[in-house]
Amino acid sequence: MPLEMNPTGQPEPFAAPPPTSNGTDPLVAPSMFLLVVGVLSILLILVGLLVSVLGVGADVMNKLVDQANLPPQFRGMQNGAAGSSAVNVVINLFQLAVNGLVVFGALQMKNRKNWGLAVAASVIAMIPCFNSCCCLLGLPAGIWSLVMLMKPEIKAEFT
Repeated sequence: MPLEMNPTGQPEPFAAPPPTSNGTDPLVAPSMFLLVVGVLSILLILVGLLVSVLGVGADVMNKLVDQANLPPQFRGMQNGAAGSSAVNVVINLFQLAVNGLVVFGALQMKNRKNWGLAVAASVIAMIPCFNSCCCLLGLPAGIWSLVMLMKPEIKAEFT
């Protein structure tokens, strides 16, 4: 694909990613999938952060135990498993930052900038402890993105 020249005679940088032979961009779908995973994770983390800050988790869990007619030993289990709300807030803030990185990496991937960040975002999306969507969405999004990013012709298009 020849470079277009601007009025000064200098080659124009790539304004748009080059399409494949069938006219579609091969990175749009995996980058959008990765973006959706990151945004969903951020939304779920914000809910978890809200629950941790407001401290409504224990009350809700005890009501669920009562409604499900579970044995009394299940009452209060969430307190020991989840830890203190301060720890939960710190964990949620860390996860929020990491998933913000996934969103930014997905946008970089779509725009073909910063190949390393796009790869890092793909890997992070596959790690269950960073991704609130667990492996259900993060694993396929990360694998698909990595497969596309590792193609030599795709890697060569990044600036």
